Amino acid sequence: MNLTDDCAVGKTELVARDSLEMRNDSVSGVAVSQSILGRILSYGTIEVRGEEADGVRFGYIKKPEELRNTMQKYLADVADEAQ
Repeated sequence: MNLTDDCAVGKTELVARDSLEMRNDSVSGVAVSQSILGRILSYGTIEVRGEEADGVRFGYIKKPEELRNTMQKYLADVADEAQ
């Protein structure tokens, strides 16, 4: 998962590929899902939701709450700079 001044970009691939490129101003939310085992082992799934598009899920993310908090802070900072 990469964040730039313009967009959020994420890719996952093993056999199949999922990718997301969404302008920062169209990201409406970032959600975390974790099972009990995921909470113990500190991994989970991140879902990036867009205003006009369905969310895209990225699984097996280490420290997903930390990533979500970093993304939310970054997106808030970018929105503040735009105003």
